[in-house]
Amino acid sequence: MILSGTFSYPGRYRSFLPEHRMDAVQECNCGEHRAVVLCSGSGPRGKAAAELTAQAAAGFLTFRFSRCLLEEPEVLQQEMAQIMSQVPVQSDCTLLAAAMDQQGHFCAFHLGDGTLLGKLETTPQWTVISPPQPCPVPGSTARTGNSFLFGSLRFYRVMEPGGHRLFLAGKGVAELIAHQPALLNHPERLGELILRAEQGQPQALPELSHILEDDCSAAWLSVFPWV
Repeated sequence: MILSGTFSYPGRYRSFLPEHRMDAVQECNCGEHRAVVLCSGSGPRGKAAAELTAQAAAGFLTFRFSRCLLEEPEVLQQEMAQIMSQVPVQSDCTLLAAAMDQQGHFCAFHLGDGTLLGKLETTPQWTVISPPQPCPVPGSTARTGNSFLFGSLRFYRVMEPGGHRLFLAGKGVAELIAHQPALLNHPERLGELILRAEQGQPQALPELSHILEDDCSAAWLSVFPWV
């Protein structure tokens, strides 16, 4: 059995207004595997860039997942980079994308800020698989419009089956997780707490009071092969 989910809420920078949110998330149930994507846009058309890139990446993982488990990483990076570069929006975004099947095999792509975390069946703790990726330009981050995509796009793959878990954390959520790592085990509750805090109930999670500046978005995958 595979469990997956996403949430995305605007931060204080966006006046907590959903229409101003610059993040986009996608979740695809593909039968034998599931895919989740999180993109964070930048610039005047950043939201559109994030939405279109998330859709394109989700489609890639939906229809090419089997190849992602077998093909050479350089080939997959090249193909994903090409798809991202064809998004018809004059703006850019970051990318976190992952897919996992019923046995626990998974793959993931990462470009820019945000963090990819994982908890493999053989490891007792959550660990950082891919940390935020800085841009060579000081004070910036790697994005689809300011990076050499093929050289910057990271790819990860685990072929050992088991009860693995992945958590894709946008920048705002990554800061929160650093204060409350136990919430990684309850992503649905994390989303509920963020929503309540944005609705004026910061007592639900006091640590949010100084962290909700940026959009808060996340996606996750968990597999239970024995169910």
